[in-house]
Amino acid sequence: MDDRWPLLDDSLAALVREAWAARWAIAMGGALGLAVAVLVLFLATPRYAAEVILSPASPLSSAADPAATPNDNLTLFLHIYAGPSVARTLLKAEPKAVARLREDRLFPLSSSPLEADPEAKDLSAYLKRQVVAAHVGNTALTRLTYVHPDPDFATAFLEIVRRTADDRIRDMSRSAAAARTAYLGEALARTANVEDRRALAALLMEQEHITMLTAMGEPFAARVVEPAAAAPRPVWPRTLPTLLVLTVLGGAVGFAAHLWRAWARAG
Repeated sequence: MDDRWPLLDDSLAALVREAWAARWAIAMGGALGLAVAVLVLFLATPRYAAEVILSPASPLSSAADPAATPNDNLTLFLHIYAGPSVARTLLKAEPKAVARLREDRLFPLSSSPLEADPEAKDLSAYLKRQVVAAHVGNTALTRLTYVHPDPDFATAFLEIVRRTADDRIRDMSRSAAAARTAYLGEALARTANVEDRRALAALLMEQEHITMLTAMGEPFAARVVEPAAAAPRPVWPRTLPTLLVLTVLGGAVGFAAHLWRAWARAG
């Protein structure tokens, strides 16, 4: 056995003795870790989490596709809310909100998550990282969470993203219904057969009904169950965990330094 490493015998008593011998190094390391923790807490930019709870929209929106269900519409919502199409719309319609995303920093001097003039792909990547979707238990509900230094902005931005994605799905359904309406209208004008005209007229009325539904102001794909709201306390930094982790880490570094010095002296 190498006598330069007193812990190699795997003895708890040896570990305790060595820790006692290193008590001043551990204390100094812990104090240094505590000082670093206080500095982190002082310099860190508090960030607040806003959440909104969504459910599938009412069955009215399912009329846009008779084979679809409300859950299908919510699934589509969850696929596109952070996609390039929504990002492009946000860049055009909400430039002030997009500009405020650059404030999302862990520390005042840390780099911004977005460039001054981001492209749609950059904003989409940011949304995928920062606007997090999670199922609520085994229910059909979904929670969207967004973290930002300004809790009021975090709340407002979640609603902007929800509304933009919902409107995007509404526009897709409206465009599809308009295309079908135009085609069915032309087909109806060309058809003389009474039965065919009756079938085409029924399909045309269905598409006009869909167009009417898309014009309503109700949520189309995702209905808000709990409006967006931010927690009163920041999720970053966490005071107690930061103090504990960095203090313990500092003590461990002090203990490791003591062992290194003991090994160097023995060598």
